[in-house]
Amino acid sequence: MGIHVHNPVFAAMITLEQLTCFKAVFEQNSYSAAARQLRKDRTTVREHILALEDELDSALFTIEGKKAVATALAHHLYPRAKLMHKQAFEFVESALSAHSNRLNQLTIYYDTQIPRPLLTAIEQHFANQYPHLRLHYLHRNRSDTSDALEKGEAHIAFVIARGAALSAEHVGQLNLGSSGFQVYAHPDSALAQAERVTLDQLTSELQWVVENSLESNLGELRVAGEQQVISNIDLLVEMLAVRGWSLLNSRDVQPYVAQGKLKQVNMSQMLQSYPSSVVMLYPLALEQNPVMQSLFGALPQIAAHCLN
Repeated sequence: MGIHVHNPVFAAMITLEQLTCFKAVFEQNSYSAAARQLRKDRTTVREHILALEDELDSALFTIEGKKAVATALAHHLYPRAKLMHKQAFEFVESALSAHSNRLNQLTIYYDTQIPRPLLTAIEQHFANQYPHLRLHYLHRNRSDTSDALEKGEAHIAFVIARGAALSAEHVGQLNLGSSGFQVYAHPDSALAQAERVTLDQLTSELQWVVENSLESNLGELRVAGEQQVISNIDLLVEMLAVRGWSLLNSRDVQPYVAQGKLKQVNMSQMLQSYPSSVVMLYPLALEQNPVMQSLFGALPQIAAHCLN
């Protein structure tokens, strides 16, 4: 079915309100549910959809029982509407953030495998620039992060990701660089003492998986047939003295290597390092805040020193 343009300049007539209602109805499959989500009357939502359909001269939804079923055109337009909606809110929140008050404390969420030198360098920056600013560093899983940033429960989050680190609609992201992961085991283990270890040997041994990696697009780094999940790196190091191996951030494990608690496993069939991105997430509403602007200015030098 072709799309008949009712008005040659119809794009200029489509409003953000219409896009917001279209996105909500598409995602909720219901005018009533979309209205509740948007805190609007169902009639208002329906009127916005009808106006949009009038501009497009095509139906976007058909009613089947209590459901609003998206048409083929709606499925085609939804990804674009979602992107436009996100960009519009990013613009509004970024513009309004210039009027945000100066922060007196920051709550920072971080993945377990974020290099600790990065966090300590950020602490040093704020200690120098804003000595009275209170900072709280909290280890949290990825599933908690975006929601906390949107609700204002966290101001910054540092996460590990391979590929895109998808963030929520009101959350910005900044790629700081890469952090390498390597295979480690206890120095007394057969894996650590072997001159070369094959992938088959790894898959036959227990792999300890750091909990954050389950939510960080690091699934391809889970290769063993037998895996156990653990959330604390110090406990993981102790567990490796019993059995198994793990893929760990090469920056953070150096103290354990120096103490004789860990040793890098020499691999014959795998790359020696697996680069993954270190990403900072932050609320767009704080983008122009002086405290955040100070951090943005310092991050290139901090990241260059603390990351690969």
